Amino acid sequence: MVQLEYGVNTTFKSIGGMWCCDNCTPQLLPVEKVIVKAVVPGMRHGKKKAVPPEQEGYIHNKLKNWHDDTLVNAYYGALTSLSGATIIGDDVIEKLASCGEQLENYSEVRWHVQWAVGYDQMANAPTEWGQMLMEKLKDIYNGLDGLEEAEEQAKYKANTEQDFINMTAADFE
Repeated sequence: MVQLEYGVNTTFKSIGGMWCCDNCTPQLLPVEKVIVKAVVPGMRHGKKKAVPPEQEGYIHNKLKNWHDDTLVNAYYGALTSLSGATIIGDDVIEKLASCGEQLENYSEVRWHVQWAVGYDQMANAPTEWGQMLMEKLKDIYNGLDGLEEAEEQAKYKANTEQDFINMTAADFE
């Protein structure tokens, strides 16, 4: 490396006591040695909770219908030909449907997905669209709870309404 000298190999005259660059004053700007590990371990959050396919499909379909109907109209207006995927991508919907949790606030949503339209970094709060998503998720989870109760009642009814066989004492011998 060549040391720069005013009038010889540069027209720049350094100001005494001021830092210039590592070419003019290498002793004032030491270079840090950075060591990068070859293998970086992945993040471990525990095992992902398994979601029944019916439940995942229900959440996925409800969110797709919502983003194609309600969200598009609220975001762009009624007279648009754009799809809901331009506002909230299918990958975001898939992650929300398969996360295995009932997300109760927007910070939990942010833990699972990154959706720039739904969160205002400057205000550090969900946007109007993020709040709409939370309301829809709440409605979906309430619907899921109703479906689970209906399934349990149907199973109970199927188990209790079976034909009884009249047994005699001879059947116990």
